[in-house]
Amino acid sequence: MSPQSFRKLVGLIRDDLEPKDASKTRKDYLDPETKVMMMLRWLAGGQYVDQCRRNGVSKSSVFRAFMQVINAINANPQIGHPKWPTTVDECNEIASGWAKLSGPSESRGLFTTVIGMVDGLLVCTISPLRSETNRPDDFRSGHKKNWAQLPGNV
Repeated sequence: MSPQSFRKLVGLIRDDLEPKDASKTRKDYLDPETKVMMMLRWLAGGQYVDQCRRNGVSKSSVFRAFMQVINAINANPQIGHPKWPTTVDECNEIASGWAKLSGPSESRGLFTTVIGMVDGLLVCTISPLRSETNRPDDFRSGHKKNWAQLPGNV
């Protein structure tokens, strides 16, 4: 995430992350930037214990900050798709956008019917039989060290 994107995200949800009563702010108060940074690092695969050590906070403080940020993002209508598609035409329009973003995989038919994704999610399955695919590496995640279904086959 670029610094500009980070600042924009924090700006959009800052009010939801600030204490409601400034007179009751504790010494161990976490500013909105730190809360968002911790949540992004966790979503990128970091461990909560790293955030505890880096920011000098408890496990419960880390998870409380994560939930505050997630709830603030979910409650903000300016982040993500404000409206889920309800017609086939809307779905096809969104799917064509994903297909264009998928790069070379567009030529193999990946992401042609996708209307949304969750980054980092891997739905684990058993290894496919060689007779089931000509591209067995497409099913293997080197990072997650597991097998998964291709999009559209789940």
